[in-house]
Amino acid sequence: MGRTVEPAPGFGDEVLEDFAAPSTRCVAGAELLLQELEDQDPDLEERCGLLADRYEVYALRIPGCPHLVMAVSMDTASPRPWRCFVHGLLSSRARPCEAGRKSTSNASTRAGSRPMAKKSFRSRVLDLRPDLAESRAAHETKRKLALALRALRKEKGLTQKDVETRSTLTQPMISRLEAPTGSLPNWDTVTRYVEACGGHMLVGFSARQFDERKFLKSDEEAGGKAISALAV
Repeated sequence: MGRTVEPAPGFGDEVLEDFAAPSTRCVAGAELLLQELEDQDPDLEERCGLLADRYEVYALRIPGCPHLVMAVSMDTASPRPWRCFVHGLLSSRARPCEAGRKSTSNASTRAGSRPMAKKSFRSRVLDLRPDLAESRAAHETKRKLALALRALRKEKGLTQKDVETRSTLTQPMISRLEAPTGSLPNWDTVTRYVEACGGHMLVGFSARQFDERKFLKSDEEAGGKAISALAV
């Protein structure tokens, strides 16, 4: 999709500061969300509403960090894929939708007041938090698995609650599955998640390094519908 994800206009430094203090686990989850937003639309279940007949406001739950949400807005007046603005990290207990709408309203009045940074916002977060590189290296496979499972669920138009209803998995188990950090789940748990999504899974072994992007590209060219690939 290649969407532009950037801090709210005129609030770049302030938004970035929100990523400075939280734990590595929470910022790792927020960084995963930023990557997802570059390629996918947000979950509709986390939509807060339309502001000024233009901005779709969302309070996105951060994987692996239940006490924080990330406030973002989608500029529906921009060409598809809509530009995404990040408004900061908010407490999930403090009416995040209301706070997100207020932040979006403030940002809309300052749009264009400052030039956008040449570097992507996600890259700036990674620069700000060097501990994320260590976390990503330590949990590389878990992070890839989380992205793959979330991509499948979203492709099927399902919420975490839907997966819970369709399986024997509980909400805490699903949240842990979709978090970029933590221990790897057992095979049975992953299988139950995939089946609850109505998806399929292919496992292959190779004596050579496996290229996920080449696999997805070749599958697309062959008319396949692979959503994601995970190589270890």
